[in-house]
Amino acid sequence: MTEDYTFYSVLSTLEMQHGGLTSASLRRARALYQEGKRSGVLVANYVPGFAELARTTDDHILCPGVEIRNMFYDIARNPALLVDSNTSMEKFIESDSPRVENLTAGSVSVNRYYDTSGNIVIVESSSNTFPERRYTVYDPDSGVTVLSASNWELRRRWIRWVDAHRRSVFLIDGVSMGQALASVDMNASLKYLMLHGTHSRIDSDGKRHLHSSREIPFRYSRKFDRVVVQSETQERDVREFVNNSVDVSVVPNVNTSSVAPVLESRPKVGIICTRLEEGQKRISHILEIAERVLAQSTDISFEIYGEGQGEWASDRLSCRFRTVKGPDRILFHGFVENASEHYSRGLFTILTSRYEGFPLNLVEASAGGCIPIAYDIDYGPADLVRDGRNGFLIQDGDIDSVVERILELCSDEALASSMRKSATSVVDRFTPRAVVSVLTELAEKDFASKSI
Repeated sequence: MTEDYTFYSVLSTLEMQHGGLTSASLRRARALYQEGKRSGVLVANYVPGFAELARTTDDHILCPGVEIRNMFYDIARNPALLVDSNTSMEKFIESDSPRVENLTAGSVSVNRYYDTSGNIVIVESSSNTFPERRYTVYDPDSGVTVLSASNWELRRRWIRWVDAHRRSVFLIDGVSMGQALASVDMNASLKYLMLHGTHSRIDSDGKRHLHSSREIPFRYSRKFDRVVVQSETQERDVREFVNNSVDVSVVPNVNTSSVAPVLESRPKVGIICTRLEEGQKRISHILEIAERVLAQSTDISFEIYGEGQGEWASDRLSCRFRTVKGPDRILFHGFVENASEHYSRGLFTILTSRYEGFPLNLVEASAGGCIPIAYDIDYGPADLVRDGRNGFLIQDGDIDSVVERILELCSDEALASSMRKSATSVVDRFTPRAVVSVLTELAEKDFASKSI
């Protein structure tokens, strides 16, 4: 039975080659719809070719039935929504796509947005002197100014308009969207701040401190009906930082990968799906691990899916390792859609990140029977991996131990088979049904407590 409210995943932007936060948000939206809930995706920033991108996203990530809207497209069609929340809310259609003209000159940047009749609806401007983007919105028929405001104020008014028409649960993904919408008072809806990524650090004094990027969202966390994190360790830290003054709940990210059949043996292949960069993912550790394993074994290989830039671009890495190690020992496939499907033919995967919100790739790997070997970092690996049972937890930065565990795993088929069975058994709480059930229970509880 479908409840009388809509779950909206709220994003700053949407791109075809998106990161983990966007992927988690879109998967959640799809899972909600597939489990019988009304579901939508709200995208705040102007996205060129949004109509085509939305259609492609529907085909590859979402599904027909998940409503997807863009703030600029809504405003271009109906500027009055910014000053009158009761104006009509119609379904987005591709023919409503606004045209944009860039008039940047010197230090001044100006974008004009035209409706389908050729009337100017929005003028966006910024300069080196005043870098914050300002928007002037016009009535397309009369040319009269409807509103002059910041991007954040546009977002607030847009969400109030959606709230006026749809009793909703707004699942607000990302720090910037959280900051923009913290002060919005809901008419009949709920606001959940969905925290991704890490929010703490351990300084030289050995104590855990709130990361500077989290200070503002935590300051305004009381303005949300609930703060949602992906793991128990995140929940522990959030409660400590906010002194138990807000409701904090764990709702894991959705895993859409099917559980692979457990085979007695697999090729000795490491499958790694990651962004090729050093800052967070520490790709240099993955490469050093691979080189050292290849130097000690002739029957182990690595396949890496993901893209990077500069020295970490997949084609440059491919040339480097082809020269040193020969073909097929370590392959770089670049960006590949649905790369996680390849976990089902791998023996192990490795995670060397400095930090994570919750590494869904470990869940996907486990579902595929690909045994995770992960640094014990904040957050996620310790919530999923039981060392020596369904994977290996390694002290942060200990490359020697990762190499030892790979060689051990590849030389002991009985151990690999046992760990593979344990790995696939831990993913039940990440299924669409399990995640949607948790979200629905929270929403029902919060609607009841607010009597809305």
